[in-house]
Amino acid sequence: MKISTTLIELNLIFIILKKFFNYHYFTSTKHHLLLNRDFLKRFLFFKNSSNNVSRAKEYL
Repeated sequence: MKISTTLIELNLIFIILKKFFNYHYFTSTKHHLLLNRDFLKRFLFFKNSSNNVSRAKEYL
């Protein structure tokens, strides 16, 4: 059970990374800093809510 939840978490983090890099290519450098902050917030959110994967899915 624990292995499956960590796999789901890694998948969600991967989705966020993909989104982040897509935005990185399509936005100007001015918006990049704001997006970077948002990305860090989401990443920390996933690290903190490792037990609650369903809530993490809703956040996306």
